[in-house]
Formats: sequence, C-alpha cells, structure tokens
Amino acid sequence: MEPEFSIFATPFNVNYEEVDAKFQLELIELNCNTLLKQTFHTVPLIEFYKNLSPDNFPNLITHAMKIMTMFGSSYICEQIFSTMKLRKTSLRNRITDEHLSSVLRISASQMEPDYDELLMKQSQFHFSHAPSTSNDTR
Repeated sequence: MEPEFSIFATPFNVNYEEVDAKFQLELIELNCNTLLKQTFHTVPLIEFYKNLSPDNFPNLITHAMKIMTMFGSSYICEQIFSTMKLRKTSLRNRITDEHLSSVLRISASQMEPDYDELLMKQSQFHFSHAPSTSNDTR
C-alpha cells in the first residue's frame, strides 16, 4: 500500500516509472504545473485535491477520494461496533434488531436535535404516571 499512499500524500515526489500507467501522464502534467505545486505547499491536502481539474486529473482525483474515505469509513464502523457492544449487553438481551438498528443510526449521526423546537411543536404532553382525576374527592 505504500506506493498508493505515496501517490496521494506526495504526488510531486513520486517516481513515474514505479507507479501504475494510469497515473503516469497525470503525475507528469502535475509536476509541470508550477501553480499546482505552489498550491500543494500552501493548502491542506484535501483542499489541494478539491482544486484539481476533473478533466485533467480524473485518475488522481479518484485515487485521492479512495484514500481519503478509507479511514473515515473504518472509524465510523468501529464507532458503531463499540456502541452496539454498549447497548446490547446481557442485561438488555431482549432488545430487538429493529430497535438496535435505530439506536445505532442515531448514535452514528452528527445531527443534534433542537429540543426547544420539538417542545414548541408538541401541543399536548402525555404523562404516563399522572394521577387519575376520576377518583378525586372534594
């Protein structure tokens, strides 16, 4: 995997003869462009690949997307497994797969609910343990 990471992290230092043929012309063109070389040294790596032209560098852009998503997707996967382990314990062994799936979806989401807005939309609150008014004596 080292050559794959090398193409992504240091495209200006890669030996053209050691990489896959589909990258060779794009890497040569990249090295000849002084503006792109300057951009590479001044912006974050993700921003650099966002600025590349899809017409001129389709293989490098696709390769960069593959490398960048590799780590993000494994992190989310590990996060979900950890959450599942915490939620489905021997004390909660009767949790359904549907409920567990919902809990995992919520825990992996970056969205934060707006509790104030949810409360404002609620027209009537339900109290499950409220005392009954039918037995009131006055």
